[in-house]
Amino acid sequence: PTRTIMGKSSRDKRDIYYRRAKEEGWRARSAFKLLQLDEYYHLFRGVTHAVDLCAAPGSWSQVLSLRLRSPPLDNPLSRQILVETSWSTQPASSSSSSS
Repeated sequence: PTRTIMGKSSRDKRDIYYRRAKEEGWRARSAFKLLQLDEYYHLFRGVTHAVDLCAAPGSWSQVLSLRLRSPPLDNPLSRQILVETSWSTQPASSSSSSS
């Protein structure tokens, strides 16, 4: 079912980048903006580490993992990145039990 807002359906708001993001597996269309900014300003040149602060929907983390993994992983000089995509508010369990 399509919702109607002020005479337009919500489906009309899904532009080319929304559709492209879904087709290419990006979590959001904002990935294209970050890719564009990186192409223009070289944001990730020389970057070897990044921290994901768990902001939704996660498309920027997808771009970071793509950009920071170049050159290919089989190269011993390749960069490494770990992107944590889940966050727990539960305290870590202790190895000793209280009696």
